[in-house]
Amino acid sequence: MAKRQLRLTKVALAVIAATLCFVKAPASADEIITLNPRSGVTQTVLLWQPSPSDPQVILLVFPGGGGNVGFETANGKVVARTAYLFSRQRDLLERPEVAVAVIAAPSDQPDMDSEFRRSARHFEDMAAVVRDLKSRYPKARLVLLGHSRGTVSAAYVAEVLGDRVAAVILMSGFYDRDPAARRWTFGVRLRRAADPSLDRAPRQGSVPDQPFRSRTEADGALSGDRR
Repeated sequence: MAKRQLRLTKVALAVIAATLCFVKAPASADEIITLNPRSGVTQTVLLWQPSPSDPQVILLVFPGGGGNVGFETANGKVVARTAYLFSRQRDLLERPEVAVAVIAAPSDQPDMDSEFRRSARHFEDMAAVVRDLKSRYPKARLVLLGHSRGTVSAAYVAEVLGDRVAAVILMSGFYDRDPAARRWTFGVRLRRAADPSLDRAPRQGSVPDQPFRSRTEADGALSGDRR
């Protein structure tokens, strides 16, 4: 009887072990990072989980449209009121070596239009975001990914940050028509800011050919000096 019970116990343990192989552990809840880059303004960033402890790359995603995706916690899970690129296809970006962070509109901007995305206020917000992410992952390279109107943010932030950005990816970007050159132009000198630049499906937009902050001002903002 004892031997039979021992055999049954071993069989039961084997079945449990085999079952657990097919059961996925529950995913960690995404983290909402809340920052106060300007007086009275809250800037939220969604950090996908599970996030690697020592990633090679920080992928900072700028959603399109007004950018007001509205991150909130419901039933212990972080959800976005408005879908954004890759929000329903996270497996396309999730990699063990990549930490993915997604920008939302700041509290004083229900709609981030192109003018705001080119402004010093927006760069001040993004400088705070970059400082926070780099403090978490100091060895990781920074890659910016913009979609649709988010390409305005990605391009201008990359222009100001310069070699702090390893690469910038523009998807369905906002472009200007240059009649003299008979081609579409983006307006910022991305070669100086990042190399390589990946682009998909250009279309007409409104991005002037000037950065919204000087490199000196950018350096001060990134170091926390707001003079």
